[in-house]
Amino acid sequence: MTERDEQIGRNVLVLRGSTTQQAVADAMRERGWKWSQATVWSVEKGERPLRLAEAEDLAEVFGVPMQRLTAQLATVAIDRTLRKCATAYTEVLAAASRFLDRTTDLHLEIADAAGPAIDELRRELQHAEDHLRSLDREIGERLNVLAAAYTAEADRAVVEGVVAAYSAPDGAHELSSNRGEGLSVADVAAMMRGSKMDVYHLIHSGELPSVRVGRAFRVAKQDVEEYLRRSDSGEDVS
Repeated sequence: MTERDEQIGRNVLVLRGSTTQQAVADAMRERGWKWSQATVWSVEKGERPLRLAEAEDLAEVFGVPMQRLTAQLATVAIDRTLRKCATAYTEVLAAASRFLDRTTDLHLEIADAAGPAIDELRRELQHAEDHLRSLDREIGERLNVLAAAYTAEADRAVVEGVVAAYSAPDGAHELSSNRGEGLSVADVAAMMRGSKMDVYHLIHSGELPSVRVGRAFRVAKQDVEEYLRRSDSGEDVS
């Protein structure tokens, strides 16, 4: 047993996280190595040195560069947590996208409805969307700070990859349903300096031309500009 073997063992333990030793052994067996749960245990204890080819495959199992197996323990822990953050961000993005899809239908259903209960529902929906936008901004700020602060090249590439996926022109991204051609409802609301509810009402009434892409609506920028021009000049916009 050498100090280097012990360091590798500690790193393997951290990288394995909640994955069982048996699962790691199974993944290594799939790659042609005669590993068992006891093999993983021995490696983590620093009692069994890793062959170079084994180390390459083990790093692949963990989804990290091979250098992580010999790095300082703090660096390995940071890298593992960073990747968890990237995974969690992806899950948040997917959940937010589902939320926006559902609110699209809800906006249409209540656009022309009236009454105290509907008014309260509109306020609650607007509050939820405001909260989502606030969370959206906070996530973006944290990702950018993390990308600027973390200097290890392999890890920085992971963070910058997440930031790149998060960012889009004019500060819009997937949380604003920025998919397909044309402007999203959120984009139109920003151009009009109004609410998404106003935009849905204009779409529903036919005052603002739109096309449906999946569960979302897209509006041509020139149609928004034309609507604003006619509205500013006092022309009939219906």
